[in-house]
Amino acid sequence: MLVALAIFAAAQASQTVQPSQTMAAANSEKKVCRSMDVTGSMLRKKVCLTEQEWQAFDKRNRNNADQMTDAPNRNRS
Repeated sequence: MLVALAIFAAAQASQTVQPSQTMAAANSEKKVCRSMDVTGSMLRKKVCLTEQEWQAFDKRNRNNADQMTDAPNRNRS
């Protein structure tokens, strides 16, 4: 019985270390929230991403906008 109790206590101790490690990682990547327009709705949607994810999102949107504005010019040869 004491062996089972010791194993259970050891398992609980190892589990308490893991959440604190994930909390430290989560705190290092704080979320930034933005309100986004939703097509077909009068309400805005709140979107929360990390700063790195927002940079990738903005870059992707800029590239898409550039492709759409440049597309008509390519066909006029």
